[in-house]
Amino acid sequence: MITTALITLADGSEELETVAVIDILRRAGVDLIVASDNNPVVCSRGTKIIADISISEIPLNKLFDIIILPGGMPGTSNLAANEHLTNLIRSHYAHNKIIAAICAAPTILLNLNLLDKILPVCSHPSVASQFKGYNYVEEKCAIQNNIITSRGAGTAVDFALKITETLCGSEISTKIAKDIAWG
Repeated sequence: MITTALITLADGSEELETVAVIDILRRAGVDLIVASDNNPVVCSRGTKIIADISISEIPLNKLFDIIILPGGMPGTSNLAANEHLTNLIRSHYAHNKIIAAICAAPTILLNLNLLDKILPVCSHPSVASQFKGYNYVEEKCAIQNNIITSRGAGTAVDFALKITETLCGSEISTKIAKDIAWG
């Protein structure tokens, strides 16, 4: 079975969080599509990434096994303002598909009311105060139901490996971690 993934970008997305996920998921054999309504995307540190498709071209009824939201500013704000993307996220959530968000991007899920207040969630420390009343943790990654969150650029490889483990199993995730000399 081929696993499908969508990573969405906007101008100002964090490049390390983006490229680490793209690299590791492709090593795992995941069919990954990079989508942005900006092409090329100019990331938060000026790195340019060419998207495969425009977010607005993805049919709202198209389901992936996972949607991945990198953080960075103003990338997170730009993604949150994309109504087509937020509708895709809502659809995936309603179909119990996985959604993964890192850095400031968990605030997108917070603002869409998709997070459970009891289960753990994490984000970049700069947006932690927005999670008042939630079970906020300072772990590298947190999982609640079909949502994976992570803290930031420094946890990008851990985030990518957790996504890989969730999609492809621990054997593949462990092999990739060993192959890249992680940890």
